[in-house]
Amino acid sequence: MGVVRHQNISQAKPDFIIKFGLFILFAYLTTSYFYLFRTGLPQISDFIMAFGMLSVFGYYFIIGRLGFTQVHLLALTFALWTFFINIIHYMVYPDIQFFLSSLYYLYNVGIFIMISLLFRDAPNATLRTIYVATAIALIIEIVICHFYPNYENGRVQGTFHNPNQLGFWALFSACIMILLRSYSKFRWYDLAIFFGFALLQSLAISKAGLIAFGILALSLPFMRAMPNGYKVMFFMVGLVIGIFSIGHRADLGRVATQVEHINNVVNRLDNIGREADDTLQWRGYYRIFEYPAYVIVGAGEGAYERFEDTPQPVEIHSAIINIIFSYGLMGIAIFGTLLYMIVKYAPKHFIVILFVMVLNGLTHQNMRFSHFWIVFGVAYGIRYCSPKYKERNSSEMIPLVYADGRKTVPSAKEMS
Repeated sequence: MGVVRHQNISQAKPDFIIKFGLFILFAYLTTSYFYLFRTGLPQISDFIMAFGMLSVFGYYFIIGRLGFTQVHLLALTFALWTFFINIIHYMVYPDIQFFLSSLYYLYNVGIFIMISLLFRDAPNATLRTIYVATAIALIIEIVICHFYPNYENGRVQGTFHNPNQLGFWALFSACIMILLRSYSKFRWYDLAIFFGFALLQSLAISKAGLIAFGILALSLPFMRAMPNGYKVMFFMVGLVIGIFSIGHRADLGRVATQVEHINNVVNRLDNIGREADDTLQWRGYYRIFEYPAYVIVGAGEGAYERFEDTPQPVEIHSAIINIIFSYGLMGIAIFGTLLYMIVKYAPKHFIVILFVMVLNGLTHQNMRFSHFWIVFGVAYGIRYCSPKYKERNSSEMIPLVYADGRKTVPSAKEMS
């Protein structure tokens, strides 16, 4: 007689495979910012995560506890669609980049699913693991950026290969830390961590990153997790700064020019629209107008020499536009549905986080950055930490496989 292998163990101690998965997640988050190999190749942390995912998914499959949801299947469908489109174009233009692009999506979708499954089976332990690992990573990166900034054109790279990667990591890590407080109040050390990532963002001085992070910071006092005392403090500080700036604008300007760090940020923002790479043409936006057929069927990601809309053969530097052009109407429909489903189950303030992520992606292809998908995994899985959460036993759950091969959806009694 079959035994139900899927159960709600929110209050139970994690079993061995969950502890192993949490260890892998911790190891990944504390090493993912060390870029030892060239950009575009897997890093050491990616091999760690790939081994962990294969082990966890394999074990879950054997015991019948995968329990994929509709959201998981949508994410997998998107990854498989990228393979379908890229393979078709590879047969005409044999560029290995087509396969690498799809592998990136499949790998990142795997991270998204693994994090949400760990939240399902050990929500509190998963929350603590991500929180501690991210805080440790922040401290290490700040220390490295201080003693070995690794400048590129006056911008700090730290352990990354370019400043934009540092900006991605700082923005998405801050989003993760905010999501982890969805069902509890911010503490002073949470704000310290947030402003630590703000510091790194200001060192990277990515224009899109600074704007996105600024919006995220301005939204912070309006979030439910912010204690009323902190809200009053934020508004009082903002009021004082606002009043002071009205009568002392010249003094503030002198301070901004005298402090090198602030001056760099101000100059960077003031330079928006004045550099060649700020144009829509350089970012690849014109490609959707010059090759409109690909908007319908998808051009894949590779063999960029096919396109003559940019000064050199490069990918489109915009996440959403790249999805539309590379994977067509079907690709953007699948991805859009995935976003809708994640928003449906995520905390309400995820809308703000998603907005700043999309805003950052208007001028960057940030979807291949794994932390982009980690944010999705936390947003989708954090609901298991809610004290009001109740297992869904119909629309969300996909039929599970039992040890004896039966397929059914477990009842609330069976899952308790």
